[in-house]
Amino acid sequence: MEIFHIWDVTALLGLPQAPAGRSSYYIPCPCCDSRPKGRHLNINLKKEVFRCPRCGASGGIFDLYALYTDVPRDRVRRSLVERLGMPENRKRPKKSGNAAARGAVIMVKETAPTDIETRNKAYTEFLAELSLAADHRDSLMNRGLKSEEIDMLG
Repeated sequence: MEIFHIWDVTALLGLPQAPAGRSSYYIPCPCCDSRPKGRHLNINLKKEVFRCPRCGASGGIFDLYALYTDVPRDRVRRSLVERLGMPENRKRPKKSGNAAARGAVIMVKETAPTDIETRNKAYTEFLAELSLAADHRDSLMNRGLKSEEIDMLG
């Protein structure tokens, strides 16, 4: 199954692109923004949807393409395949900014957990650097702990 992303469609349509690190941004709505500086159409890259709170235009990737190209909704997929190619055969343009903000999945190689003694030592040293807030100490004392016990247990 092919996967199209909303940034594929915005780039294909020549729409403004998201500022680096943003997962949502506004552009002029083709339905209701008559002023050149009007920006009511929200494009959400993370959810891969769009919505205009002013006129109510909303939808997903295929709806956005249909809105700007007047291609019937049931023919959008075919049109995207023709214009972009099948996702496994097409090359993606290099994107600047945070990949996670664009909704991309970042694969990270998982490492084996460290042994329990090493983890305990690291956590103990880390917790030793922290201090207990006065209201937290009061809460612990209200639960029945004595000040000496709190100090001893850390």
